[in-house]
Amino acid sequence: MSFKEDVMKRSITVENVVITGLRRTKEEIVMRELADLKRSGTLEEIKDSVLRVHANLMALDIFEAVDISLDNGSSTDGCTVVVRPYETNLLGFHSGTYVQGTEGTVEASLHLHNPIGHAEQITFGLEYGTQRTNLASLTYTIPKPLGYRMIADVRLQQLVTDRESWSSYAERLRGGIATITSETGRHALSYELGWRRLSDPSRRASRSTINQLGDQIKSAFKYNFMTSTMDDMTFPRNGWNLRASSEVAGVGLDSNLIRFTKHQVSGQVAFPVGEDSAFHVEGTAGFLLPWGGQCTSVSDRFFLGGVCPEGLRGFNLKGVGPADGRRPHRNLEATTTRGAQESTATSGVRTVDSLGGDLSWSLLAALRFNLPNEALQAAGLRGQIFLNAGNLARLQAPTRPMRDVLSNFIGNFRCSMGVGVIWPTAIGRLEINMAQVLRRQATDQIRGGIQFGFTTTI
Repeated sequence: MSFKEDVMKRSITVENVVITGLRRTKEEIVMRELADLKRSGTLEEIKDSVLRVHANLMALDIFEAVDISLDNGSSTDGCTVVVRPYETNLLGFHSGTYVQGTEGTVEASLHLHNPIGHAEQITFGLEYGTQRTNLASLTYTIPKPLGYRMIADVRLQQLVTDRESWSSYAERLRGGIATITSETGRHALSYELGWRRLSDPSRRASRSTINQLGDQIKSAFKYNFMTSTMDDMTFPRNGWNLRASSEVAGVGLDSNLIRFTKHQVSGQVAFPVGEDSAFHVEGTAGFLLPWGGQCTSVSDRFFLGGVCPEGLRGFNLKGVGPADGRRPHRNLEATTTRGAQESTATSGVRTVDSLGGDLSWSLLAALRFNLPNEALQAAGLRGQIFLNAGNLARLQAPTRPMRDVLSNFIGNFRCSMGVGVIWPTAIGRLEINMAQVLRRQATDQIRGGIQFGFTTTI
């Protein structure tokens, strides 16, 4: 055994722990992370414990840095551990922009870091979108509540979502969400309670959408799961990931509760092709079932079309599946649904409401590669050749038997192919595509020419 190994294996105990530099943080928050360190019996075990303690303290997100050192103890086989955390500022501010689908959003948030001393975060956030979507929220987050290795947060919010461009309604949701997330982020369980109002600001909504308008209460439990083996979240060349969610709404006795169960799964697989290319397969599937004698709401249904996580390139955003003609403006003549599709394809102005579906699936196969131009490569741009397919169906179709609905959902799918340029980031892809629709149905809304959009990472 070498001298170094002999020293590392030498028996030594932690006699005392000294914590200095705390201003707002309660000492027990730091001591909780040091429990493993006190059980160390050799210098090597102390070293390993110190590394874990440092990582755990930094993960609390309330310290800018943490210094841990060893000092002499009262005996030759004892030591004192000195921990010196450097707390972050009490106030923090963040602002930024992002794109989802075709909507750009600016966001700003004010953070209170550890104001009470229990490693909590209090955040007030505002978001405003180019399509009049806006969010105001107040969130309280605390790591490791009651000593459990998880993260708990409670959020109060008002969310206004404008769906006029594709379904002629606006949604306002006021309420709160309580969430418990595992320390790794793989599992999350939440409960949501809120008041939801659907309205028709444009006064052009179709009869199908009008029947959905009004006030309802949402009381729902939701479970999320995610795992990934991707080698790179920006441009993965090898690995896979999986996300799944299950939601049950209608928990309670109020007659105005929304009642449904909704399940969705999405995944991605990447294979390397040569040195600079990768073949990606992405897919999503989901189903929505009402219960308690209710029909599904347009706000809860699945939508397909456009460049988005549940996208179908070559089609209008949310433009696939069942649709109903909008009421015309006072100076416009009413048009039939088929005429509306033709008008949409040529003018880009929608005259129908997309109604969504209770069953949904989509599949994207894409070969992504470096572009030959060095300047484009330096900018992070890549090319893609893709094949996109998917389908959408209503389970409660009033004039069709269930057997026909399921048969059509499986066999009569939509399909497109095309080429494009993508700008991959850690949170998703910005895409500019040219697509050709290969299969469609009469109610689908086609998007001709160049299609632009942003899709978040599955």
